[in-house]
Amino acid sequence: MSIGDKIKKIRIKRELTQKELGIDIGFSQATADVRIAQYESETRVPKEAILFKIANVLNVNLDYLMAPALTKTEEIIHTLIYLDEYNQLKF
Repeated sequence: MSIGDKIKKIRIKRELTQKELGIDIGFSQATADVRIAQYESETRVPKEAILFKIANVLNVNLDYLMAPALTKTEEIIHTLIYLDEYNQLKF
């Protein structure tokens, strides 16, 4: 799932409009809904500072929004191998 899809899914779950979310993260009344619509449609990618604000307003972990979308079997396997190696280093 892309960042835009995640933002939209959680925004709707939190019962916020695009305008409300945009205003809550600091955009002006005039541009708030347009900017959030751009992020959700992926015509614009939010910078990390904006993602941090979005995560705070939506009450989700920033890592959730930034986590890569694993769509191919190979990507999933590489991620699982990495996690396995990472966990072995901790012990």
